[in-house]
Amino acid sequence: MVGETCCPKCGAELAEGRVVAGRKELGRENVSICRDCAEVLILSESATGLAIRAATVSEYFGLPEESQTLLRVAFELIKRPRRQSRMVRQLN
Repeated sequence: MVGETCCPKCGAELAEGRVVAGRKELGRENVSICRDCAEVLILSESATGLAIRAATVSEYFGLPEESQTLLRVAFELIKRPRRQSRMVRQLN
């Protein structure tokens, strides 16, 4: 895969090895969410490489209801403040 693999909003790296945004293989268009800023993203692969862009409101509302629900849950989990005790535990 050739192309930018960072979130267009916050710059977080979305690739881990050969996996981009949790997917080993991309179809024509895929929807994902940035784990750092919770931006809903459209990932697409073409002959020229990988393209990542923010989803539009109409694209989001065009998704199946189940997909919208999963993205809302992911958004809430990402935006939820981290527990202080978890942070302290990680530092020790």
